[in-house]
Amino acid sequence: MQTYRAKTLIPGYRLGKKFGDKEYIAVPQKSAESGRPVAHGNKLMPIAGKEPVARRKFTDKYGRGFYYLYYYEWLPKKLVIGETI
Repeated sequence: MQTYRAKTLIPGYRLGKKFGDKEYIAVPQKSAESGRPVAHGNKLMPIAGKEPVARRKFTDKYGRGFYYLYYYEWLPKKLVIGETI
């Protein structure tokens, strides 16, 4: 199974006041729409069928147009060997 490996968790205040002190994960549009689970450290979070709490549009710094990041609240499951999602 393919997973999207996130580098960092994003504190809620970076997204806006209404997001509070929770932690969020940013996932590129292509990975989010494919339904890949998101991994950070030894924890895994399935995002298939979940609605993102925010979507942001960014300009590509290499001039290739735009890309979108979808933000999900980080509610992981502990990764256990042999367990299926």
